[in-house]
Amino acid sequence: MREACAATGQVPPDLVQFRWPSGSRAFRSITFFGAAGYDRSPCGTATSALAAFCAETGLLGPGDSLTNTTLFGTSFRAGVHRAPDGLCPEIAARAFRTGEGRLCLSKGDPLTSGLTAPDIL
Repeated sequence: MREACAATGQVPPDLVQFRWPSGSRAFRSITFFGAAGYDRSPCGTATSALAAFCAETGLLGPGDSLTNTTLFGTSFRAGVHRAPDGLCPEIAARAFRTGEGRLCLSKGDPLTSGLTAPDIL
């Protein structure tokens, strides 16, 4: 893709997902981002869009789910339910803690409790 973009003077996209069917309501995918990165997990936004598309085209019915699995074996399970203003995707997957953060508040900081819109308008 990068070679094709370079040959035509186009800028390559920052995020690309390749996906193909691997069974009934099952897909395999890989998501590339940046110059040389790839995601070990399926893309959540793309999986949500896939579930909505499958629901609209009749592949995914009420109570059904689909599976989007990467080349590495990690997967998201997705379904949708109808809301008054459209479709609402639901995604489930396993998650693992990969880091910890620590919030530090300095004495005398006037914004320790945060801001709301009326505070700044």
